[in-house]
Amino acid sequence: RLGFRWDFVIYGSFPLIIGYYVIFKKKVQDDTYKFFLNIYILANSIWMLCMYASYTNRIAALGWGMYSLVTIYPFLKCKVSKTQYKDVVLIGTISLVFALFMNFIYY
Repeated sequence: RLGFRWDFVIYGSFPLIIGYYVIFKKKVQDDTYKFFLNIYILANSIWMLCMYASYTNRIAALGWGMYSLVTIYPFLKCKVSKTQYKDVVLIGTISLVFALFMNFIYY
């Protein structure tokens, strides 16, 4: 497969958007969440730099494994919005639909 993996950029940016919203817009101060988000960003950044090298999926597995934790953690741990449990369902649904789209339609 040639070209840049735009699907990964779109899929991987979703936790970053949530992290930006939680940390900068809602001003939630949770050191554990910031630590997990930084590890997620670091792992995905390293993988983006060397994604076509051999055995780099091992690096990406760390980011992929943390995806759900980084996405859902602020909504379960911190008071972000009045409808945060509905937001968790919405986020999970959007993530699932995108993953199914990429699996069945794109590939």
